[in-house]
Amino acid sequence: MDETSESVKNEIEQQQPDHTDSEETQLGPPTTTPVSRFKKTRKVTPSRHDDLIREMEKDRKIRSEEFSFLKEHLKKTEQQKDRFLEIVEAAFGTKKRRKSDTNDSDTD
Repeated sequence: MDETSESVKNEIEQQQPDHTDSEETQLGPPTTTPVSRFKKTRKVTPSRHDDLIREMEKDRKIRSEEFSFLKEHLKKTEQQKDRFLEIVEAAFGTKKRRKSDTNDSDTD
């Protein structure tokens, strides 16, 4: 029996390739962090809650872009108004009261 079991072991060893000098079999510290080992690996369909949050984020980004556009537009119109008032002052020699002037005098 020893001979047969020994011959079977030899056959098994011959069938299996020797990986001792391969880089794949070298053991070292784990490459994953302890937390990432426990992450879900299967694909999960997003819940309705996740879909709603994603939609709200998209809407928020769109609104912030629109708001920034409106802020820029407001700045441009204020600059145009100031230029217009300067032209009127230069043409007629009268100084129109600006809102900023009235606000400054109210706080004095």
